[in-house]
Amino acid sequence: MPVTNADLAILGDGSEAENIDKDQSLRPIFASDNFVLRFTHGFDSVQRRSALVAGNIAPILRRGIIQLRLLFAEKIMRYGQCKLCLEDGELQRSHLIPAGVFRSLRSEGEDPTAFTAKKIVQTSRQFQAHLLCRVCEDRLNKGGETYVLKNMARRVPDSAFPLFDFVNQGTICDADDDCRVYDTSNVPEIDTAKLAHFALGMIWKTSARDWVGVDGYSRRLELGIYAEPIRRYLLGAEPFPRNCFVHVFVWPDKSSVSYGTYLPRRHPVRQSHVYSYYLPGITFCVYVGKGVAQEQRELCCYSNERKPISASIYIAQQNLSLLGQLSNFPRNSWQWPRPQFG
Repeated sequence: MPVTNADLAILGDGSEAENIDKDQSLRPIFASDNFVLRFTHGFDSVQRRSALVAGNIAPILRRGIIQLRLLFAEKIMRYGQCKLCLEDGELQRSHLIPAGVFRSLRSEGEDPTAFTAKKIVQTSRQFQAHLLCRVCEDRLNKGGETYVLKNMARRVPDSAFPLFDFVNQGTICDADDDCRVYDTSNVPEIDTAKLAHFALGMIWKTSARDWVGVDGYSRRLELGIYAEPIRRYLLGAEPFPRNCFVHVFVWPDKSSVSYGTYLPRRHPVRQSHVYSYYLPGITFCVYVGKGVAQEQRELCCYSNERKPISASIYIAQQNLSLLGQLSNFPRNSWQWPRPQFG
């Protein structure tokens, strides 16, 4: 997995790094606080009183005009076309990496550490943008995000990895020294439709606009002709897109799970497109294209009636390698346990 400037990893190791300011939420143009105080924000009470007594209100008015312009601009930014339903309206502040993933990487109150090719920073800042309307934000949450966040590996408030436990209740239908494929069709706690919906949602969101990271670098995936079918599927307007296959891999054991994440990324392969995303304990791989091999088609958790989910030592090692490269850890300093079947 070659690392590029577009890659970014976030690790919940609590290591020390440069702090940056938190994102400030956008304020509505009309609020319950005093509108005059909004105008004169930045002047203390003595300055305001002195300026008014002296009849010199120009500084206050100038400040007020600037504040009004900023507030109108912020309000305008809140309105626009939702990228999912394509309707105009008020847009929500959407997260690229789910906020629940980010929270799970906090260590004893410490913000996680973001690693890019240009910058290492301990930060609470997340990839956010006005992308979706409230209805579509809720649609993605209910479609799969809430389910995935509930069942991924986590250390806080308590150590747990529900999806791992559920998968191991399934029947092993194929196995070798590296990988075990489980038939999960008879495990009621596993909803592979929601897993697939979440995977496609992550890939689609990354392709819907430019996302600027803490290093100022802009990131965006390209889905080509598959962007529209995936969008309409996420919207609920069309069935699962053709020539699209989602693989789900759980970490092979609980003890060596890597608590980190990286942005959805594209892997260069022939005859098809492959995208992947990792959050603690779970790897999603999306294969797209007419040239996807039959073996890959059969492992789709959505279209295969066995609802296969795999546990792979190779995939776990690939994630460890990628996170290690992104974080610039010397290979001999990696302290993660070697993945093995639990």
